[in-house]
Amino acid sequence: MKGEGKHFYSAEEVIIAYNEGQVDLHAYIKVKTQVRTSLDTIENKLLETTVGRVLFNQTVPVEVGFVNALLTKKSLREIIGNIIKLDEYP
Repeated sequence: MKGEGKHFYSAEEVIIAYNEGQVDLHAYIKVKTQVRTSLDTIENKLLETTVGRVLFNQTVPVEVGFVNALLTKKSLREIIGNIIKLDEYP
């Protein structure tokens, strides 16, 4: 798969590479991103994920953390529920 195994400094670099055709949507890559490690802690970590998940996470609030999972109807329902809970309890 095109771009498989590449390392990126940020999600923006991944998006640029995808737009230029350097990586495929389902290619496994490593990218430095913000990951929720506990309820109150968000850290920068090098994460193995896919280009598609990086694109998806551009719309997910930082408070929810990086979603690095297979997205099914059930998991999307849970993610949306978590986002709504964040809005209800600021």
